[in-house]
Amino acid sequence: CRQLARRDPARSTGRVLLTTPSAFRRLAIQRFVGYPVAVASLVQRNAASRVTELLSSFRVVLLGGARQTGKTTLVRDLLDLPEQAWFSFDDEAVLASASDDPVGFVEALPRPAAVDEFQRAGRGFLLAVKQAADRNRARGQLLLTGSTNYLADRGLSETLAGRAGRLMLWPLSMGERFGVRETFVD
Repeated sequence: CRQLARRDPARSTGRVLLTTPSAFRRLAIQRFVGYPVAVASLVQRNAASRVTELLSSFRVVLLGGARQTGKTTLVRDLLDLPEQAWFSFDDEAVLASASDDPVGFVEALPRPAAVDEFQRAGRGFLLAVKQAADRNRARGQLLLTGSTNYLADRGLSETLAGRAGRLMLWPLSMGERFGVRETFVD
């Protein structure tokens, strides 16, 4: 991080600005390596409102995207779920539990809940999600995040048809980087 810090010549206070390609606004002053630093906040994702809309319309929401596009960060910030309602299949113990007894795992999930990297648990997990969604018709029960390739799978579309809203999260757009809402795709 030291190479990203630079002295602010416009001020005589010796403040250091932390600048990154994805964050251009200075929002809060914090201590960083002994200097007062202006730190940029997380970038507001344009997809956040769409995820909220899908949660109010569907029982299950599938959020897909390439690696490192911010799926997990978006879900954590948007839903503000307690740790007991957040599950990641990157954790081998959680994955083993879901793979060994998918129906029991899904039934035991609190509602609402988020499951990260859901594609790692396989088709049995998706069938258990389908059964749970059929039994409980409440909207916004589960938010599943996973890889782009899995969301393109035809079997997934058929398994959760009518039960799940799907959204693809793309890397940051230039508008998101600059804090501007683009409308050319809407």
